[in-house]
Amino acid sequence: MHNRNSYTVLIVTWMGGGNVRPVLDTARDLILRGHQVHVLSNPRMEPQVVETGATFHAFKRIPTHDPASPSTDIVRAYEGRNIGETNNIIAERLLFGPAEVLCHDTLDLIDQVRPQALVADYVLLGPMIAAEARGIPCLVTSDGMYPLPNPGAARGSSTYSYLFERMVNKWLPLLNQLRSSLGLKPIEQSADLYCNAACFLVNTYPALGGVELPGSILYAGPQFNPPVLSPATLQRRRQKPSLVLGAFSTIVAPEQSSFIERLGHALSRLDVDAQIGTGSSSADQISSPTPRIRNSPFIPLNELLPQSRLLVNHAGNGTIVRAMAAGVPQLCVPFLQDQHDYARRISELGIGLMLSKNAGVDEIEAAVATLLDESKFLEKAEEEQARIVREHQDCKAARVVEEVISTSHNSFAGEAALCGTAGKLL
Repeated sequence: MHNRNSYTVLIVTWMGGGNVRPVLDTARDLILRGHQVHVLSNPRMEPQVVETGATFHAFKRIPTHDPASPSTDIVRAYEGRNIGETNNIIAERLLFGPAEVLCHDTLDLIDQVRPQALVADYVLLGPMIAAEARGIPCLVTSDGMYPLPNPGAARGSSTYSYLFERMVNKWLPLLNQLRSSLGLKPIEQSADLYCNAACFLVNTYPALGGVELPGSILYAGPQFNPPVLSPATLQRRRQKPSLVLGAFSTIVAPEQSSFIERLGHALSRLDVDAQIGTGSSSADQISSPTPRIRNSPFIPLNELLPQSRLLVNHAGNGTIVRAMAAGVPQLCVPFLQDQHDYARRISELGIGLMLSKNAGVDEIEAAVATLLDESKFLEKAEEEQARIVREHQDCKAARVVEEVISTSHNSFAGEAALCGTAGKLL
């Protein structure tokens, strides 16, 4: 379906793992609906962007970034020895350090392509400021949980959101220097970063977010169509031997390889067939104790999940939502940042368990056996999948972008309320 009006939309994103797929799917949806889309990102994103039909533009003022290896990862959050150090690294190398140069890259492209709206990842503060400086509406996206504290949730219920808030507040003076240089008023608190946006799109399921979101903060979903499972598929899952999948992060996590090695040994003790996608870890260097357990850099999750009985993963939002959409129980093993919040939420929903990245072979075997033997996890996961199918809305993020453009900068009908209201609620 093409929209009657054709718009130009600029999307600014970065290679951060699970944040990539939802915005690229939104770009594809916008193009299919008759709009022109430009994407500004890291040079290594070009093939993925071109595949959607969008026009690619590379950041010019920062080094080339690819989180798949230490030599090309310019953030390297894993270098932090504790939460405080990790926060400082993220602030310096991603949120605030590059904010000024990314702002000017974005300003140059805005002046070149004249978009009617800008869509920016929530960690890219410079592009958000660029949109404000040029007076065009900005939609902010997050691939998972809303990153700031929410009045609907108990304080401390999401560790990541409160760490993010403190990190942002610490660096506000630097951000306000950039704002002042562009003739913009200073901001006073972390919530102010987003209250000028037309909308904040949280690209995950409400069940995973866990709380009601105020005002113009919306659950947009992960931007793919959930599979409809046939009775034959559901029956196949209950047959022996079970198919167990593993899917791990494309972002470097030093402990990931050793965990995958232990996972393989644990699975070899059980009557299962397994396929494990090692992500950034080298599949060639991870031994497989039996031919029934196969390691490869990536596995076709969309193809394999409907017939699988369990997914072991790193608790990244992009992977978790694929399993939720397919009704598959999960064993979540968080390594970094908000992955701990996601893993905890999967456990709270009753569709999986959370396990330490340092768990030994015996612990991993016990957790996998519990998830395979206790039918309640599969039944609950399939109930959640049926709800996801019922509530799914095609092209939701793309339709919100259209709504924003067709109305005023700070409010739009139907999907959300005034952004100023949202700012007061935060």
